[in-house]
Amino acid sequence: MEQELFNALLPYIISALGTVITAVAAWLGSKLGKYIDSQKESKLIREIISKTVQYVEQVGKSLGSEEKFDLAKQKAIEWANSKGLQVSEIELEILIEAFVNEFYGSYFDPNESVVSE
Repeated sequence: MEQELFNALLPYIISALGTVITAVAAWLGSKLGKYIDSQKESKLIREIISKTVQYVEQVGKSLGSEEKFDLAKQKAIEWANSKGLQVSEIELEILIEAFVNEFYGSYFDPNESVVSE
């Protein structure tokens, strides 16, 4: 009797499991897609700010530090907005400072003598 009941319910159980597995797979796919998109967006924001810092260092040779910082913020915001990206003020400031430090760190070592001995 139990075997007959199990055999009668088996198609419904398989159908229900298929529906649950499909729903879970769709949910996971959606979450993975959002994660990948956020990673791409984050990478693009970092690239925009990095390139903006390089640009400001190139064109702003006569500007002071604060003026360069303000110009970098302005240009990075304009560029990010043109791509439909939103960047928080704190993220922008931190990344600009980090890229300036990286820029000078890779080209200038304050402990290294520039005079040949």
